Amino acid sequence: MEKNVKYILYAIFLILAILIILVGSLVKQTFNEKISSEIFPQKFHVEGNKIVDESGKEVVLRGLTPIDPVTLAYNNKNNRFIPFTEEIFKRMSEWDAQIIRLPISPSNWRKYGKEEVFKAIDKSIEWSAKYGMYVYIDFHGIGFPPTEEYKDEWSKTTKKEILEFWDETSKYYKDNNLVVFYELFNEPAFSGKYPPTEESLETDWIEWKEFVEKVIDVIRKNDPDSVIIVGGLVWAHDISFAEKNPIERENIVYAVHPYPGTLDYPKTWDETFGKIQKKYPVYVTEFGHSLKAFLKQKEVREKVRVYVPSIDSYLQKAEENFENKENIQELWDQMEADIYNDEQASRYIEQLEKDYETKIKSYLDDRNIGWTAWSFSQAYNTQLLKDKNYTPTKSGEFFKQWLTEKKGQNEPE
Repeated sequence: MEKNVKYILYAIFLILAILIILVGSLVKQTFNEKISSEIFPQKFHVEGNKIVDESGKEVVLRGLTPIDPVTLAYNNKNNRFIPFTEEIFKRMSEWDAQIIRLPISPSNWRKYGKEEVFKAIDKSIEWSAKYGMYVYIDFHGIGFPPTEEYKDEWSKTTKKEILEFWDETSKYYKDNNLVVFYELFNEPAFSGKYPPTEESLETDWIEWKEFVEKVIDVIRKNDPDSVIIVGGLVWAHDISFAEKNPIERENIVYAVHPYPGTLDYPKTWDETFGKIQKKYPVYVTEFGHSLKAFLKQKEVREKVRVYVPSIDSYLQKAEENFENKENIQELWDQMEADIYNDEQASRYIEQLEKDYETKIKSYLDDRNIGWTAWSFSQAYNTQLLKDKNYTPTKSGEFFKQWLTEKKGQNEPE
């Protein structure tokens, strides 16, 4: 009898112990979920030359850029790009991206209208949030809005359309902390013909600044505390002009695109954005490397031409087929094969790639500058993927490793 009582008491004790552990685990899980919900998503703002979280801690967000989600959702002709599914965002999360840039082209805004555009953005935000990633929205034009000069059809826009886009977008996303930045325009260029002069660019900056402040004022009426990204001139390469004439609004971050070569633009990174970053926040909204990016540099073209004379004919055909993206990709694939099949040319390009990776990584890390790499796709220039199976290119491997290395450093807690 006493033995049975002992067993019963032991069983009761065991059951109570298990219940305590289960309840404790449930309380801990609920507590963790509560804490997690409190810190993600956070609202960021600018203090001095830093982007900071709600506690004032500096945040350095690093991530990736997929293809325009509207194109992927509604205009992915012949399944040319990776399908617009959650898988894209899951994979970017697996690369340890903390933030996703969402480029919206002016032509898609006109073609599909705000309801369809916001539907694609909403889905992107939903999938990003599921994997703990922030997003920011980029009006992805290339040209010079103040004078409405653009090179290609998909990128053409107007001052009126830019104001309309940001009015509607800031109204719609004003209360969404997952959307951390508004990038007003992808790549402001310059007025007139290339090459611009320092004097002409100073004038262009004044015009760009005046227009940008009008756009910001429209946004501020809807979303007063938003962080706004303003690109530099010469395809977002040069923000040095902001030293004398900064954007006269609060919560401003300056964007740069430090590709290996910007059509032989001679200024150094120190001159174009390193000096400014000591006073204002700088964010690299787009960059990467590829054969095409290196061949924009005159000295690289001359060197490669010695090994592979056929590049001139490829470059000429690519210029002639500028609007036909598929023809251009085929031409670049053929030229790349010719260059990498030549031992001397391939060795030269591989060394350029290695040098660029070493220098840009050191430069941005030393200054705590955040970035989003272009592009998480198997198409377009400086692509990070070889195919639709998400196989990284050499450039992709570099950025993937960099993101993993920086995981947990200067991230929102």
